Amino acid sequence: MLLQTLKKIGLDDKEVAVYLRLTQAGEMRASTLAYQMAQPRTSIQNILIRLEHEEMVHKRFDKNTALYTAVSPEELFLNLESRYVRQQSEAKKDLGALKKILPELESMMRSNK
Repeated sequence: MLLQTLKKIGLDDKEVAVYLRLTQAGEMRASTLAYQMAQPRTSIQNILIRLEHEEMVHKRFDKNTALYTAVSPEELFLNLESRYVRQQSEAKKDLGALKKILPELESMMRSNK
């Protein structure tokens, strides 16, 4: 159920694996994570960039070295909840904008007939 739920929120298999590994291991360098997961470092870095963008990992620097940590489960929930609220708000704005241009679109269709 854990894997299925993480996939439902938009992660692929590799992203799930990286997130769960960070959850279990704690703070880690991308190169260490890549070594432990037997994956190319660049692939892991790309996954970490996406997870950071999705607010699922934190990145901090220590002596010019990036260290990654999985966000807490509670923070993950709050981030996802906030994202859905923003998406709903944006969708409402988009629907409102579309509703305003419907007459113009309908007029264009009528003129083509």
